[in-house]
Amino acid sequence: MASAQESDVGILCYISHLPCFTGILKQRYSDFIVNEVDLEGNVVRLTSLEAPLEIVVEKKREKITDILDKDYSSELESFRTLAGVSDAEKLKCYVDQIGSGVHNDDESDVFSPSSDKSHRMAIHNFFKERLTFLVTDTVDGPVSSSKCIRVRLNSGNNNNPRGRKDRKRKDRGDKRYDARGSDSWPTNVGKFLRFHLYKENKDTQESLALLGKMLGVQPRSFGFAGTKDKRAVTTQRVTVFKQRASKLAALNEKLIGIKVGNFCYVNEGLVLGQLQGNRFTITLRSIGAVTEDIVRASATALEKNGFINYYGLQRFGSSSISTHMIGAALLRGEWKTAVSMILDPREGDVTKKIREYYKESGDIEGTLRQLPRYMVAERAILHCLKKCPGNYLQALSAIPRTLRMMFGFDQVVLGDLVRCKEQETKKEMTSSHSTCEDEIDNNDTLIDCHLDEISVTDLSDAKNMSVKVISDEDIVAEKYSIDDIVLPLPGSRIIYPLNDIVNIYHDLAKKDGISLTDSAHNSKEFSLTNMTGAYRQVIQKPKDFEWKLINYENINIPLAETDWDIISKSGTSSTPIRPSDESDQIKRDREEDKIQTDESIAVASKTQMALKMSLTLPSSCYATMAIRELLKTSTSMTGKEFSGMMPFKRSNPDVPTAQSSRRDGPNPPTTSYKRRLQQALHEPAIVEDDMVAHNNTKTTDDSEMPVDQAPEAEAPQTSRARKGKAVRGDDWLLMGPSPGGPYIPELIPSFAGHVAADIWRGKERDTPRCHHRGQYLEAWPGLTGEAEELVRRTGLYHLRKFHYNNPDCSLIAAFIERWQPDTNTFHMPWGEMTITLHDVEFMLGLKVTGKPLHSLSRTDSLDLYGELVGELPCSIPPIFGSTGPTYTKIKLVADESEQSGMPPLHRARMYLLYLISATLFVDRSTNRVKPEYLHLVWDIDEAAGYAWGAGVLAHLYRYLGETSRADTKQMCGCLTLLECWIYEYFPRFRPCTNPHYREGMPRAIAWYNPYRPVHWVPSERDVIRDVPNTLFLGSLRCLTDTEVYHPNRVLRQFGLLQTVPGPPIKPIDGCYRGRNGTAYKVQYPCSDGTWNIQGAGQLHLDVYDTAAHPRWMTSPDYMGWYLERTHSQIHPGEAPAPIAPVPQGDLLSELTRVIAAYDPDDAAIPPAHVWRSVYDLLRPTRDRLRLDKDEA
Repeated sequence: MASAQESDVGILCYISHLPCFTGILKQRYSDFIVNEVDLEGNVVRLTSLEAPLEIVVEKKREKITDILDKDYSSELESFRTLAGVSDAEKLKCYVDQIGSGVHNDDESDVFSPSSDKSHRMAIHNFFKERLTFLVTDTVDGPVSSSKCIRVRLNSGNNNNPRGRKDRKRKDRGDKRYDARGSDSWPTNVGKFLRFHLYKENKDTQESLALLGKMLGVQPRSFGFAGTKDKRAVTTQRVTVFKQRASKLAALNEKLIGIKVGNFCYVNEGLVLGQLQGNRFTITLRSIGAVTEDIVRASATALEKNGFINYYGLQRFGSSSISTHMIGAALLRGEWKTAVSMILDPREGDVTKKIREYYKESGDIEGTLRQLPRYMVAERAILHCLKKCPGNYLQALSAIPRTLRMMFGFDQVVLGDLVRCKEQETKKEMTSSHSTCEDEIDNNDTLIDCHLDEISVTDLSDAKNMSVKVISDEDIVAEKYSIDDIVLPLPGSRIIYPLNDIVNIYHDLAKKDGISLTDSAHNSKEFSLTNMTGAYRQVIQKPKDFEWKLINYENINIPLAETDWDIISKSGTSSTPIRPSDESDQIKRDREEDKIQTDESIAVASKTQMALKMSLTLPSSCYATMAIRELLKTSTSMTGKEFSGMMPFKRSNPDVPTAQSSRRDGPNPPTTSYKRRLQQALHEPAIVEDDMVAHNNTKTTDDSEMPVDQAPEAEAPQTSRARKGKAVRGDDWLLMGPSPGGPYIPELIPSFAGHVAADIWRGKERDTPRCHHRGQYLEAWPGLTGEAEELVRRTGLYHLRKFHYNNPDCSLIAAFIERWQPDTNTFHMPWGEMTITLHDVEFMLGLKVTGKPLHSLSRTDSLDLYGELVGELPCSIPPIFGSTGPTYTKIKLVADESEQSGMPPLHRARMYLLYLISATLFVDRSTNRVKPEYLHLVWDIDEAAGYAWGAGVLAHLYRYLGETSRADTKQMCGCLTLLECWIYEYFPRFRPCTNPHYREGMPRAIAWYNPYRPVHWVPSERDVIRDVPNTLFLGSLRCLTDTEVYHPNRVLRQFGLLQTVPGPPIKPIDGCYRGRNGTAYKVQYPCSDGTWNIQGAGQLHLDVYDTAAHPRWMTSPDYMGWYLERTHSQIHPGEAPAPIAPVPQGDLLSELTRVIAAYDPDDAAIPPAHVWRSVYDLLRPTRDRLRLDKDEA
């Protein structure tokens, strides 16, 4: 189950309907600057690192001498009345000892035992008010049930746990003094030190934990008003109890990416919610739009109209179980269900295996040992269940309050209500709407917490909030606008609208089994009727909104000034800060580079445009929703991807970058393109709440992709064309006609990055290297006995016997030049063709129905592999790879597995892993395979139920798409299937026929020479005539990759009339099909579960009357429609002759005739394998598919 999507939580509407445009958010963390706004409306900024003058504390001895000169007879008499004669006499003797000078600081006196706590409290207060030079604490009395009060001199250092006196006291067996009774902190200053925390690319909790470790205090000692983004530059207020400013200021020299300053002492610490809002400075880079007027109009509309005040998706969590689902269970009183939802395994979670272990075993101790400490809620629940088994309510209450607040239900109600209100009002005021006459505080603490848990500061606005229901007279008087409309969030102290909206509240709550009026349980904390509720504005306008367009060339140059930049420029601080990804050279570049602004937009083609915005939003308003309104972009998350109109990206926030781990120094070298590409592929992206609103996904800040541009007259019209090097942009997207076609780019929009586009402009590509692993598989000694029988049960044993060891690279390259990944079809001059599921079943003998090839996490795959290779001798190093335990060599483990006495089941699993890796799922790793396929063959019986043929086809589609990119030079996948398909449909290219081939064998054997016996049981049905099994329109899946399958585009291959097909299935937003296949990124929507092609998803076949329209023909409008939308001719020059209608007959022979009509040499083509080593002889083979008359 994926994480919450916008549609799932009611986030569907926009205010304005302007055209969308693209931009990259948080390309650098300095593109997202957040400054807190305090309750007085002041923007919190770091302006000074200097500590105030040190606080001078008077020595106690000097003060005591003056105090003892006074007469304390009245105080002693009052104490006699309070405590009795005996204790009064003890106190008088003790005071006299102090006055005589014979008293030691560590000496104390103990009063009579007392079991009355109120009486003891009165005595403590007496000393605090009347005898301040003495302090008291409570110790155990002679009887276990009694307590005694101990009195001592307040010397200022009695409670130092590391002092010499404390150690002596411990040696004597005395009890340590209670810290509550003594206080060396000066009385003339506040007990809390407040300071401004400035951080770059760091999490708030992480920064405070580091400060706490350096100060020697617990992180809980810090108070703050709210957490800030990690991938950003943020400044906020923090308080800490009784710490010296000089001590914190001294840490600035040791901190990396963190600075503290603006120190002052206050009487109260900060709590969550004590802020008015945040001031954002956001930079959207690489703005891509048809005109700059669109950007200006969108920014102006955001300033004028605002945005819908949805909760951001981060409020719902990033896992498959959203926080509002847990909140609904809490409101229903289903404590066990709520605990299970928090602890149960989740798809894509790094702790999935630990969660599964607990669910299966119930071992709390073992789970706690494995569970990371940052999983606070889960650990709190398990600790409580360990002490109180079965008490799920108490376990939920053990979660820290700030985390419990996130399990809210109101945010979903808000989204659905806004959608209903949008449909109802259409920006028109109606009666019975609610409006707030005072300014609204959108603080989340007012929504999710009970009154007892909210501080007085938080409640002040809620108590004074005045809400009015709009009347017809108000509408006539135009007293209120749509901006004044508020929606109540359910609670006991809110007023619901008087119109039909109130029914929507009850209906939405009823869907989740919740009543807004009655509580389903007696727990006050989790009862909706005991929560206060709040009001939230429907429309939120940004305050103090400023924006401008900026032109820039270097993506490493910051475009907005941070607080530290201002301090450094003014020279008020001598302490340098070392941001995690900024070197001294970049700082110098920042001063030298000229940043052009809005006045001169017309610049060179390599110059990019950015939109810089500054806006203030109230607390609990999400900047992502403002960006969503600006770009008209969804922020839905799928795994680590945001999906919507433009792609978004997220990554693991717990993984540090190589850049952030350095104290200083330059960025990684970028002179080598290969090195940059490796960094882009292997280094994690450091984005937390990032939105990359762009038609690409950028992995690192400095991974640039070269874009080779043709002369302007020859270059296709793309959405952005730049010379030289550029970031991964959308150059590969066609926005207009391309020379030689397509003239309408809707069918193959990624053609600008295609190899055929380069060939048309005269830039040839060398023949790609075709990877195969047949020679490595032959090195396996083979299986016998029980292991062989196990492999045969999977239906995959025959794969070893017909792989093609020497693929015809030139022939394959010719077909790749015609492969279009937008449709996953070959675009031939006469129409589209493709490799179908029917072809896979017929040629390879693999099942195309069954369960899809699902993926397993890398960690779990490695665990399985570790269990498997654990049977091997310790001398064998089975795991290889520079990026971790990813690959394992084939031959090394293959040889030893037979000699080591490995059990038959393990040998069968090992053999199957290498069998499918060497035949079906070949990649660029040559003699190494990944263990990610191991789970598919772990259960032998389950392996026979997978749709292996569908997975193989998806895998081959993916590599055909990657190799069709202009800068890709390697081809992988099941090349046996590709070559066999070419031989089957294009007889002219066939090598020698295998005389041993018999009907019913996999068709790939027909073209294999020399022949070796194949052990394969053919399908019970006639796979050639069972066409409906392949008429499935949808997506194919191979592990994490999904590819679209379009049999409706190649109906002639099924013996049907080809009509104009519908538009191809669109990929999930965020695809990238640029010039380089290594950065190829595309996914299609896919559903799990048993996959039976025969059934849902069948094509609707429009079969014409065969008398009027012979078979193998097209509808009258097909060819005209097709030629406008494809690139039918590879080389420019003389256009091919018109294609005559194909008469009725055999499809294969007719297609061969069409190709031969453009072949100047009618001589028979010798087998391709005979002259493989001579490239010049192979070029005519490629050129036949290009339909050239001259070069051959």
